[in-house]
Amino acid sequence: MVRAAELDPGYSVAFMGLTTGGYWNVLFGDAESPEETLAGAFAAVSLDDKDAMAHWVLGRVYTQMGESGAAVAELETALVINPSFAHAYYSLGWALLSAGRMEEAVPRIDQALRLNPHDPSRWTFLTGRAMALLLLRRYAEAADGARRALRQPSANFLTSATLASTLGHLGETDDARAALEQVYRLRPDFSGPLIGRLFRFRHEPERACFLDGLRKAGLPD
Repeated sequence: MVRAAELDPGYSVAFMGLTTGGYWNVLFGDAESPEETLAGAFAAVSLDDKDAMAHWVLGRVYTQMGESGAAVAELETALVINPSFAHAYYSLGWALLSAGRMEEAVPRIDQALRLNPHDPSRWTFLTGRAMALLLLRRYAEAADGARRALRQPSANFLTSATLASTLGHLGETDDARAALEQVYRLRPDFSGPLIGRLFRFRHEPERACFLDGLRKAGLPD
């Protein structure tokens, strides 16, 4: 992708590929320069504003920047262009969740699961759904969803963190601590500041709910 972008600066697919990879690095806290990585999404859309994936990438970037209104608009545009785009439905669900609109988030993520039930990223769909249920205080359903996500082969520390918070709220202390220990095995630097960078909740009650569950699981203040 890097070589393709160098050879043809107008090749939007190459720029979207680079930006998508960079976005995942930002999401998981691995990007050396998040601002530079995220800025590439704007270039991708400017090259081809009729491409659903370009609007999807930009919507994901806006979500990670904490601009949930702009994120929802871009992701809805992606779905107008491609109504069968499962990842755009999931991403719209996450953007709505970040904006505090959890009731609207769940059906969008359910649509993503229906459209692509065998997606390699199914764990992200299930984790996002569990997070929405957690923030709706539907803890038992959230725990069930997080456990389903953990059965997926690619599930990472975000899934374990969601389960740990949920079990913390349920008062299942031993299992909550075990889930948090799994988080630390996968991500030793997991902490409150890292959570603040990765989860861009627009409203403080959602952030507090997630962190409170994790503290009940044993996360230090």
